[in-house]
Amino acid sequence: MAKTTKSVSFLVVFISCVLILDMANSLCGRASDTWHGICFTESHCDRKCKTWEKAVHGTCHGIINKKCYCYYKDCNEASTLGEILE
Repeated sequence: MAKTTKSVSFLVVFISCVLILDMANSLCGRASDTWHGICFTESHCDRKCKTWEKAVHGTCHGIINKKCYCYYKDCNEASTLGEILE
């Protein structure tokens, strides 16, 4: 029974990692141009990226000086702010 539980746990973790890596490979990201200061709240970063920069997702990255990063489906959008804000 314990061996089955370990196998199932491993399978769940493995599938989760594959799905996360697949999602990460399909999005292009860059530091937010509209966020100022340290990023403390993931939901605030996500909301600002979606509403101000028309991104798909936003999240905080970093250890000491956390910054807000926005992620886009189109890598061209991730490279030019002018097109995003229009």
